[in-house]
Amino acid sequence: MLENSLKVIVSAISMVLTIKFLFLIFPMEMTKPNHDMILILVGFITGIFIYYGLEEFITKIKIIRRQKLWHD
Repeated sequence: MLENSLKVIVSAISMVLTIKFLFLIFPMEMTKPNHDMILILVGFITGIFIYYGLEEFITKIKIIRRQKLWHD
């Protein structure tokens, strides 16, 4: 359980850093002063979604592979 939450946190942080890096490459004018907080929230949420999506995808592939081995 702890390992999974650490993976989620690491993926979310990497998402935030990726978005910040993209904003450095393509500077956009943001009028709101709290755009950093919005950026962190968006990065965190997308990181969590990407992590869980990948996890689910990998487990589905493993299940399909097991079924193929079972039928052979």
